[in-house]
Parts: sequence; C-alpha cells; structure tokens
Amino acid sequence: MSGARQPAAVPQVAAIMLTWNHWPATERVLQDLTAQDYGALTIIVVDNGSTDGTPARIAAQFPRVTLLVNETNRGFAAAANQGAAVATDSAYLWFLNNDLRVDTDVLTRLIGVLDRAPDVAALSPVIIDRGRPPHAESGGFAHPLTLECQRLPAERGAESPIAVDYLFGTALLVRAEAFRAAGGFDDSFFFYYEDMDLSRRLRQLGHRLWVVPSVRLSHEGGGSTVDQLQMRYYLKSRASVHFFRKHAGRRWPLIVLTRAASALLTTGRLLRRGRVRAMEAHWKGLWDGLRRPINE
Repeated sequence: MSGARQPAAVPQVAAIMLTWNHWPATERVLQDLTAQDYGALTIIVVDNGSTDGTPARIAAQFPRVTLLVNETNRGFAAAANQGAAVATDSAYLWFLNNDLRVDTDVLTRLIGVLDRAPDVAALSPVIIDRGRPPHAESGGFAHPLTLECQRLPAERGAESPIAVDYLFGTALLVRAEAFRAAGGFDDSFFFYYEDMDLSRRLRQLGHRLWVVPSVRLSHEGGGSTVDQLQMRYYLKSRASVHFFRKHAGRRWPLIVLTRAASALLTTGRLLRRGRVRAMEAHWKGLWDGLRRPINE
C-alpha cells in the first residue's frame, strides 16, 4: 500500500577484530559474531602476521568475513584503522578483541542504547575479565591532575548508562562519523593507550562516552607466555610515556612524579612475584619512551 509506513532502515555496523595467532579463541568469537541477531552486520578481520594458520582457517570456515592480512604485526591502532578504512558504508564501528565471548543479542542491545543518545559518540559494555583475580573493566574517569584512569567499579546492580572519560578498546562501539572526525586511532601508539587517547579526542570534540552496565561480555584473557608478558610490560610502559607526554600540558611536572611513583610500585610488585625479566622490560619501555618519541 502506498500509504503504508515503511520500516526504518537498520544502520550498518562493521565489527572489526584484530588477530595475531590464538586461533581457538578467534574461532569462538567469530562463531559468536556470525550468530548475532542484528540484521546489518559486516565482520572484518585484520590479521597482524599470524604464524599459526589463522588467516587460512578464517577464509575456509568463515568465507563471508572480510579478511585483511598483514605480513607483519602493525599493532592495534594501525590495524584497527585499516579495518575502519574499508568499512565505508557502516554507520557504526565495533572494535573487538579476539578473546571475547559475545551473546547473540549483545549488538542489538548496544545499538538500541546508542540510537537513543545522539550526543554519545561511543560506548562499551562491561567486560568481565576472567584473569586472576576476575575483575570488571570497560572504562573510567580521568584524574583531573594526573590524567590517570580511575577505573569504573561497575557494580552488578547498576543498569543505567554511566558517563565516563575513558573507554577501553576491548569491545568499543563508536559512531563512524565521530571516529573519523577525531582522526581515528593514533597509530604511533602501536599497542596500549590508543583507546584512552581516542577517548580524550572524542571528548574534546564535545561527545559523551558511556559504559552500559546492563550489557556484559566475558573476556577470556590469560594464556600469555612469559615472553608475551615481558612484551606487554615493555609496550605498555613505552605507550604510557607517549600518552602522558601528548596530553599532559602544564600538568607534566606532577605527572612525572606520579608516574615515577607508579613505576616504583610496579617494580616492587614484579620483584615480589619473581618477574625480574618483566620488571626489566617495564623500565626499558619507560626509558625508550622518554629518550625518543614513540613514532620515530
């Protein structure tokens, strides 16, 4: 009938997932994503030089997934931008880790929240990390003097969205227009702090960021080798210098003091656990971050 009201078009969403080995976890989350009940979902995987056959397995088992393969590990930020660049028809970009478990209705629920809040540029569900000990993560508040992230406790009884300063990239849903207006991820970070950096730039453009406690995902986490542990400490400490240098402004002297105190606390904690190599990697990352910009 010519006078019948047509249903509103469902906005297109691109789920962008990065992989670097760990095929069993990747397979599980791809199964979860292909089972989503949201009707306009494109799945994009950017592989960062896996050596365990992940790209070939994705191509064989998930032929409808858009697969981009890098010869080397380009880091989170650059590869995420690479995935976003091919999602030209998507109104929303959903950045996901490859070790999550995602219930069938998660995306539908998140889009429902974002559609009702036009001034919110990005949101995240609460992520339950199954590490030791288990804990909740997703975002938090910026300390006004030190810019440190004060993590959101995310009480189980909370239902309404919570406005935050930082969102983490574990399962970040962002409006494509806002993401591009902010310049995307700063790929000079390589890995760690790129999500907090993007959060600050989105906030500077006047957007709000939300955590949605009523939607929860499980983050498998864990399973890292000792070598990966050392690499994580190195990359995270190096990126921290870049982040605080970039955003500190007049706060820099105070931030130097608080970051030095944090480094000493980290050193003591690692030594108590017998993680001498991780402690050395932590200090090397700080030194490398201080002596030259991370993007050199």
